[in-house]
Amino acid sequence: VAMFQPGVGVRPFVFTRVFDEAASQQEVYDNVCRDSVCAAMNGFNACLFCYGQTGSGKTHTMFGQSVAMGGNAGAVVSPTSGCVVRAVADLFEAAGALEANCGVSTSLTAQYVQVYQDQLTCLRTGTPVVLREASPGAPVLLQGAAEVELHTLMDAADLLAQGEERKRYASTAMNHRSSRAHTVLVLRVVQTRCGLETTSQLHL
Repeated sequence: VAMFQPGVGVRPFVFTRVFDEAASQQEVYDNVCRDSVCAAMNGFNACLFCYGQTGSGKTHTMFGQSVAMGGNAGAVVSPTSGCVVRAVADLFEAAGALEANCGVSTSLTAQYVQVYQDQLTCLRTGTPVVLREASPGAPVLLQGAAEVELHTLMDAADLLAQGEERKRYASTAMNHRSSRAHTVLVLRVVQTRCGLETTSQLHL
């Protein structure tokens, strides 16, 4: 896509893939998020970053309707489930297959934080969070954010539902219930086999 910007000229924007209004949640997940889940299960850190203006569909893409409904609605992957719910479900499925076929034991934990006006808050407890770097080049630690063990998709659904209650929302001209903050779900994958341990993180 090429756009003309006064004072700058013609600027090209390259897209790997464009989805129209008929694209399903499953199609978007398969083409955008599944590779990041595979990377995390293979020991690599990965991130899916969703960006766009108010009302463009970020929350729908990432969470779908299930999270907004609360309760155990997010514990089942449905046609309306977003990338986050589908990613957690795939992580559990892959972990089960690795344990059955390769003897790899996998544990999954999550931290859910909100970034609002340069302030970080744990969406599980509501407490402030501080970014800490243990050593240069090491993964940044979310000091103060509760780390929740996930054993089932229901555990993840409960965490997301709790976070939904603490998110900041406000009405805008384009969206009557617009999130006023950014949220990050950090999934930590720890895999062990024969005394060897591998840790990776998936940021959504």
